[in-house]
Amino acid sequence: MKGKNIGSILMLILAAAIWGGSFVVIKDSLDYVTPLWQLALRLAVASVGGMVIFPLQLKHIRKKYIFQGVVLGVIFAAALIPQNYGASLTTASKCAFLTVSYVAFTPLLCALFCKERLTPKKVLTVIICMTGVGLITLNEGLVLQKGDIFLIITGIAYAGHITWIEKNADAENSLIMHIVQIWTAALISLAAALIAEPFSISYEGDFVFSIIYCGIFEVLVGFLLQIKGQQNTSPSLAGIILSTECVFAAVFGIAFMGDTFTLKAASGCILIFISAILESVNLKGVLYNGLKA
Repeated sequence: MKGKNIGSILMLILAAAIWGGSFVVIKDSLDYVTPLWQLALRLAVASVGGMVIFPLQLKHIRKKYIFQGVVLGVIFAAALIPQNYGASLTTASKCAFLTVSYVAFTPLLCALFCKERLTPKKVLTVIICMTGVGLITLNEGLVLQKGDIFLIITGIAYAGHITWIEKNADAENSLIMHIVQIWTAALISLAAALIAEPFSISYEGDFVFSIIYCGIFEVLVGFLLQIKGQQNTSPSLAGIILSTECVFAAVFGIAFMGDTFTLKAASGCILIFISAILESVNLKGVLYNGLKA
């Protein structure tokens, strides 16, 4: 495997680790603020970080890159808004499972918009991966409720996010696209919050820490790592690697919240890793070389 590929995979794994740590943080912060205002605040924090970075990218600005970032930001907001509503209405475990449904939707969207073949191997890896995610995250039956519908919309939107990055991101425009997507999503979220929700915040507990963590690490750093990491991996493999966020969520739950690591969860982790290996390996090449030997 080439060095660039390894570097990209490591960036995607790091993004998944950061996102895994954010599930519980987001869920807890929603005890102190309404969903849209929580989202607007964490995107505002990320926007400040973007303002610091953006002047360094002035020589790379193109109208095309701004447009790509705006579209990405609209898709980003379309994922984040229903995700916050869903997280406020359902359990953290089901939130994690349904959010990661982007693994299943990404190959479908790439087949439609990127002209990638939906091969039997891709279908198999999606089934294996989603089975693993379910074993890790679901402690109750998967009975769809109101909040769950929001999270399925989130999964579709994140699949669109991955697909748009696949079609448009490169080494020169990725940081500009990322900053513009944050500003766009922040404006959309603020407008939605002003229209739909009263401004009411309780500054108890670790609320401020939660907003800073989500703004700086989950949004500013995590999604930049995603954009950079996708540049040398296929979108299907990227989706599977990013789905390990639920593995990291389980690990953080064990380390900091006293959760137990069950055989069921361990089996889920193994299945996700198997799906990633299957997606990354050229099975035809392996079989051909094996027969040739």
